[in-house]
Amino acid sequence: MATSRTNVSQAVFVWEWLNDQGRWRPYDPSVVRQIENAYPRGNVFSLSAADPKLISYILDFSRMQQISETTGTARPVRRQMYSGSSAPAKGVVWQWLGDLPGSWNTYDLEIACLLEEAYENKQTQLNLSHTSYRLPYVVDMTTMNQVRQGSGFTRQIRRIKLPTLYPSVNSMDSDNNSLTKTAKPSYKLKHSVSAPCGISDSNDGNIYGKVRRSNSTRLSESDCQVKATVSVQSGSSISTTDDITPSTSGIASPSSDSGIVASASSSSVGMAMSPSSSLAGPSNSASSASTSDLPMGSSSVFGSRMVRSVSTPCTISTSRAHATNLSPVMTGMTSMLMSPAVPIVLSHPPVLRMTPPPTSKSDCKPVPGIKPPKKRRRLSLIKVADPDDVLKHYVSKVKKPPTEDCPICFEELCCSSGYEESKAISIVFKLEKCKHIFHKSCLAAMYSSGPKDGSLQCPTCKAIYGVKHGNQPPGSMDYHVIPFSLPGYRECDAIRIIYNIPPGTQGPEHPHPGKRYSARGFPRHCYIPNNDKGRKVLRLLITAWERRLLFTVGVSATTGESNTVTWNEIHHKTEFGSNLTGHGYPDPQYLDNVLVLMELASQGVKDEVL
Repeated sequence: MATSRTNVSQAVFVWEWLNDQGRWRPYDPSVVRQIENAYPRGNVFSLSAADPKLISYILDFSRMQQISETTGTARPVRRQMYSGSSAPAKGVVWQWLGDLPGSWNTYDLEIACLLEEAYENKQTQLNLSHTSYRLPYVVDMTTMNQVRQGSGFTRQIRRIKLPTLYPSVNSMDSDNNSLTKTAKPSYKLKHSVSAPCGISDSNDGNIYGKVRRSNSTRLSESDCQVKATVSVQSGSSISTTDDITPSTSGIASPSSDSGIVASASSSSVGMAMSPSSSLAGPSNSASSASTSDLPMGSSSVFGSRMVRSVSTPCTISTSRAHATNLSPVMTGMTSMLMSPAVPIVLSHPPVLRMTPPPTSKSDCKPVPGIKPPKKRRRLSLIKVADPDDVLKHYVSKVKKPPTEDCPICFEELCCSSGYEESKAISIVFKLEKCKHIFHKSCLAAMYSSGPKDGSLQCPTCKAIYGVKHGNQPPGSMDYHVIPFSLPGYRECDAIRIIYNIPPGTQGPEHPHPGKRYSARGFPRHCYIPNNDKGRKVLRLLITAWERRLLFTVGVSATTGESNTVTWNEIHHKTEFGSNLTGHGYPDPQYLDNVLVLMELASQGVKDEVL
């Protein structure tokens, strides 16, 4: 018991930010301490107050974002609690040696916690493929090496101490008085028991209270009740605080409104609440001492267990504290979820996995049946400056124009075009395939404003005449097979596509010729399964890249920044191991959507080009 209490009291808070590769990277402990001091007192904190190197960054606590005042880029941040036995609480960092001498790379904190636990338990080996992260590595704690399964490739690892420690929960609690931000309304959960019900001790001897068995078939609310405060915050995370203390009569009874965060195990009765942006700290009440009896994971929060007999039916009625009752829908749903007749699977919330585990160059293989990027012949674009040389292949002259407006200039077809210098009647052309009619001068002006690649696209129906090319800035496209599978495609490896476009100066085909354009978020990594359909999509994407159709220069839809490189209406999957952003897997319709929904076909890239 004493050891458990020590681990809880020495738990630490760590603030982390999400990088471009989808990995959570921790701030320096000295920076975290300053953030913790400012967190309960305001909505915005300038990181320059903690580290002069971060002068251009601020933290928005209301949105849980790190914002660059220079570029306006916003990154998610999170506030995590780690137990006293974890690596962050001990000020320990685990690192692996990169390809270059002296290039040490830091493990993610979750992996570091697993390594530290194995180190403290004097394990000789740790197989990371048997953990929830499923990394194909075996760590030899004796030789301090990381060995890749399959290839046997070995890297050196090391364990080092940080010069400063992360702030402990107790120290921040004494500094800030309270670490839990609650919001009204609060609710009181009451157990209405239809048969003898108990709150018993768990297997490890943790006892939070006992319920006396009664001869009656129903206990009153005063005999068995749990009082909870529910706080709802922006960010849609919900945390609960339970307070259960044994009374003199042996019946569990409420004592105070503050307490510990409730969690549920496989044998518990209740709902698991895991807050993201707000965590409840230890209470000063007597009941909070029982939290020390709980074992804590690497990133878990304080918890309490409510255990009852499996054969005992139990219902929970929910009522609002000091106010009217909750809706019958909420009450009925709670009772249904808590009923033993309904199977409940309690699991951790999904984790954002933007990138695969680290992969060495030797593990990256060529895509079967597709030439590597360096061996592909670069296509030279054909420039046709004169619009008449292009129009003559795709149009026919209309002798009697109809009495309708031109879709380009919105002037009547029987009158002169808005792009004509003289007021003479314009020549009217009809496109051969789609039969749409325009002024000749309007079609010529539309062609001259594009890349002048010898192709024409109908502005009404988007039908393409010739081979369409875009205004994508120069860059590189790389692709290879990595030894990991995508969710939903466990039968095959994954293909990783890497696009890299540097910033530059806009050309005559861009919106503002001569002006600089930015390129945010490059290199961009995308993923498709290494199966027949995935390789077919890759071939089409290669063709679209060579035709400069995948990217363009314009206004970013996410940040609002102008004169920057953006996607050009062909969706890519940039999330590797999850689908929290909507740009990941599993998504069984994605490969069909790319083809069938005409995202590539609308740019003129079809099966015929393969």
